[in-house]
Amino acid sequence: MVLKFGTTASLRKEARGVNWLRHFNLRQQLTLLITLSCGGALLVVCLLSLFNDWMRYRHDVARDLELTANLVGAGVAPGLAAGDAESVRATLRQLQADSSILAARVFTRDDRMVAEYVRAGAQTPPPALSRDGVPVFTAGTVHLSRPIMLGGAPVGMICLRANNRKWAAAAREHIINLLLAILGAFLAAILLGRYLQRRVSLPVSELLETARAVSTRHDYTLRVRPQGAAELAALAQTFNTMLAAIGEREQALRLANVELEHNSRQLEEELRNRRRAEQQVLAVSDRERHRIGQDLHDGLCQHLTGTAFACKVLEDKLRGRNLPEADDAAEIGELVETAIEQARQTARGLLPLPLDTEHGLESALHELASSIRNVFGVPCAFRAYGNTDPTDQTVATHLYRIAQEATHNAVRHGQPKRIEIALTQAEDRVELTVSDDGVGIPEVLPETNGLGLRIMAYRARSIGAELAVRRRDRTGGTIVTCRAPRAVTEA
Repeated sequence: MVLKFGTTASLRKEARGVNWLRHFNLRQQLTLLITLSCGGALLVVCLLSLFNDWMRYRHDVARDLELTANLVGAGVAPGLAAGDAESVRATLRQLQADSSILAARVFTRDDRMVAEYVRAGAQTPPPALSRDGVPVFTAGTVHLSRPIMLGGAPVGMICLRANNRKWAAAAREHIINLLLAILGAFLAAILLGRYLQRRVSLPVSELLETARAVSTRHDYTLRVRPQGAAELAALAQTFNTMLAAIGEREQALRLANVELEHNSRQLEEELRNRRRAEQQVLAVSDRERHRIGQDLHDGLCQHLTGTAFACKVLEDKLRGRNLPEADDAAEIGELVETAIEQARQTARGLLPLPLDTEHGLESALHELASSIRNVFGVPCAFRAYGNTDPTDQTVATHLYRIAQEATHNAVRHGQPKRIEIALTQAEDRVELTVSDDGVGIPEVLPETNGLGLRIMAYRARSIGAELAVRRRDRTGGTIVTCRAPRAVTEA
């Protein structure tokens, strides 16, 4: 089986044929459709009735005219056969009593006209001779030719022409009836439209207005009054049920939003408290570093300096006596000097650095790299790329402490052969990178370790920085990256 569908052009034409109804409201559409349907049906009925009456009238007229022709033919047959033209004319004059006959002619068998009758005032021409015997209907008239029989043999022809005014009057009557029927259909359509408006269009319009109000005001407490047909009442009830469900969900969503906002505020407060606690911990750590560094500088370093001076005095005394223990005393003095330098480097790393000067962070990182080389004997280099100094001393301090913690972790746990410190400008941020070629950070940190990483993470969060610690893929080792803003933004 083959299914044939309309083309796109035909579908568009059909759509355009229906779209014109959209310019009317529902009530007008109902009235218009009812009027057109009723009027069209009445028009078809009237036209069929008119056609039926016309066919019946033709039949009746033809029958009556044929009967008249036969009667007149029977009356003129003897005179026609005898050649008495006056008798034939006298018979034709009797047609004056029939007002429908306009003219008549009698012909012999050789088509010679014997007599003629024309009604006074008739505007139509006399009928022409025709031997087919079929009535011919023209505008306002009908004519018929019939043979005149005498003794079963034709002796001539009679031709009659009659008027057709009866049919014109009937047609006018049908047209008037048709107009009255269309007018009645229009009035009935108006009344039916009003009834349908109460039953159909009014409920639909109220439903539409309520839907528009809900869409505009987002008021889900509005309701539609069930009315009209059962289907429309059920539709209104379903619409009300839907509005109630949406209203309940909106209320639940509103309560959930309130709870979410409350929880969000609590979470923000907890985060602020946590950040303040972290900052306090870092402040305490920095103060403790400062105290320990100060104690090392003022206490241990001074004490070791005195010890080194005593070793020098002892060495001089032993050499004055030419004792071999003088070399031992000199070696002890060198060890004490080394301890003094290491203590000073440690104290310098713990004490606050002058980071508020120009290139203060770069200078501090240069000194940190030098300290790593001198104290631990591990090659350490620092490089700066671009304008890398932060505008905030807090950011500079935390970046320095993160670099310090990362390098010390590499020395203590990574067994590196080389450490590199880099400071790079990255758009509006500063990126610190500490990399080494040691054993690398383990995949899973033991619970007892990782304190240094947590401290670095605390410091990064306190300045709004991003901290990443990962293993190097190919060469081995660890890379610590911290992307920090140039200044701290208050939360």
